[in-house]
Amino acid sequence: MSDGQHSAGMRVAVVQRLTMAHGVRGGMEAQAQALTLGLRDRGHDVRTLTTPLTARDAISNDPMPTWYVAPGSYRRYQRGWWQAIRAELGRQHAIKPFDVVVSHSAGALGIVEWITQDLQVPLVVMLHGTPLGELHNHLRAAWSPRGMYRLGRLLSQLPLHLVLWRKSVPSVARWIVPSPHLARAWRREAGAPAERITIIPHGIDTTRFRPDALLRSAQRRTLELTERQPLVVAAGRLEPEKGFRVALEAFAGVRAAFPQARLLIAGAGSDATHLARRALAVGGTRLTGYLTRDELARLLAAADVFVMPSLCAEAFPLSIIEAMAAGLATIASDGGAARHAITPGHDGELVPPGDAAALTAALRTLLARPERRATLAAAARATALTRFSHQAMIDATEALLAATVAASGRLAGIGE
Repeated sequence: MSDGQHSAGMRVAVVQRLTMAHGVRGGMEAQAQALTLGLRDRGHDVRTLTTPLTARDAISNDPMPTWYVAPGSYRRYQRGWWQAIRAELGRQHAIKPFDVVVSHSAGALGIVEWITQDLQVPLVVMLHGTPLGELHNHLRAAWSPRGMYRLGRLLSQLPLHLVLWRKSVPSVARWIVPSPHLARAWRREAGAPAERITIIPHGIDTTRFRPDALLRSAQRRTLELTERQPLVVAAGRLEPEKGFRVALEAFAGVRAAFPQARLLIAGAGSDATHLARRALAVGGTRLTGYLTRDELARLLAAADVFVMPSLCAEAFPLSIIEAMAAGLATIASDGGAARHAITPGHDGELVPPGDAAALTAALRTLLARPERRATLAAAARATALTRFSHQAMIDATEALLAATVAASGRLAGIGE
């Protein structure tokens, strides 16, 4: 749906536990911000309600119209926060009614029935994962003290959340999921009807993430790499379930055949210290720390191959489509939604999760065959442009929200 197609803009309340301003910059937070700003730029009144910040000065860095509602913590959902969100939504709705409420994952889970029955506003839930999928991921990481703590925290909330999710199904107007994998999982876990589930893939800025020969040369000089020196990049949260230990094991095998090859791992997280020690042992490897989107785009422009070695069932791996948009041959773990993003042999390659030998073989093949890398890279860029742009995501979401609002009869003029 293009700008100006409506005679009236929608008034949208977005409820989410985390925003980029909280310092947790994962895929969900990035997508939520891109969507909110995109809808705002198209003339809709969009406001985000979220948990309070611990560092108050971070508010000035938040580009979204955001209300930080206390009490609560960005680390976990709390009933007191849901009660406070209910009060704030009610206050703002009384001043000027909302047309639709959007919940990112469990953002509004504790007040679903109140939104639809008392506030009488349609609710759209954008899922970025499922409770049982999250449990599976936490189980994979439970070998460390931090992993055990995170698993225990999840288990303390999971029974209540599963009950609330199943109870919420009749009250949710539409579910938005980024992949068929997540749609199937949600039907199994919550019993959500297929006709109320819409698949809208995540989107990325394809003008920021793009092939750029001049940028490639400049960035490689900054990295002190020759033009012919192979560079492999991986990026994401440095948590055990993301599989960077597997990437390091695989790269050790790559170095035996390509001693000049380099591996850069971008990101931050609890596994950083262990990964840094292992990187020293492997050689030719460095952790960059957290990179902004612009910094990551520059790094990807310099790379030859991108690796996503995740051990978990990713709901939709943003790092893959950023690499594809940058025109990179990409190798990813064949789990979760990766197969929805990559067509093996056409615009990337897939390997079994946790299989370091398979990842080593795939990397060696691509590094030895530059013409094959170029073919995959060109197809990957084309896939990103047609399927995974910000505009495509915002277009589809705007159209779905408008149709949901029109069906509820709340906003005159939608679609006229």
